[in-house]
Amino acid sequence: MTHHKMYAATLALLTALCASRSANAAEIKGKFVFDGPVPEATAVTDPKAASEFPGQTINYENLVVDPTSKGIANIAVYIRNDVAATPEATAAAAPKVTIDNKSGRFDPHIVGVWSGKQSLVFKNSDPVSHNSNFAFAGVNPLLTPNSEQEIPISGAKTLPQELSCSIHPWMKSYIVVRENPYTAVTGKDGSFSMKDLPTGVELEVQFWHEKSGYLVAKPEWEKGRLVVTLTGDMDLGEVKVSPDLFNK
Repeated sequence: MTHHKMYAATLALLTALCASRSANAAEIKGKFVFDGPVPEATAVTDPKAASEFPGQTINYENLVVDPTSKGIANIAVYIRNDVAATPEATAAAAPKVTIDNKSGRFDPHIVGVWSGKQSLVFKNSDPVSHNSNFAFAGVNPLLTPNSEQEIPISGAKTLPQELSCSIHPWMKSYIVVRENPYTAVTGKDGSFSMKDLPTGVELEVQFWHEKSGYLVAKPEWEKGRLVVTLTGDMDLGEVKVSPDLFNK
């Protein structure tokens, strides 16, 4: 076989393999919007907020709705049942997930961690000390300014686990600890994308928000869950969420 034919055969094989891999990994996406008047942000009035973060307005983040798009931020979307990660998802997973104490808040507000595969890094970018009280992992490290601490994670929970700072009691965030890499979080405009999902297997997609708990945005989503077997990508489109779900 000539070099040209060998190259062509190798290229054809690689193309076939890539096509096969992409056909076995799918995406679920969608956008959550607030179906009512946009609630006003509530500023933190704790004296420490004014004294330690002068000139800043720190808002509570238990319900963040964009005034322009009405998108609902910080809705967790994750796979609740036991599924194996695709090669694409495994390759895309970073070894560490970082949560920063920044401007008197946890950044990001909610994250997912693949238990046993990823570790948590608690970081402090503020000029004041914080702690990161994460009861799930049994840790509560004191973080001085410009410091960080890495925390190994094992075990899993079906509900997101709270992270708090006892020095600054308004600071709270949530960590989704699962034995798979499939967690997505809605952004400012309410949209999310969960990529590299396995096809041909049943997936139990869980929707959760800290004020509603299980987010039953559609009547058929019992306990905020969508059960689906993907054959390709799925777009949920725009999902309108009743304000009543956040009054619990």
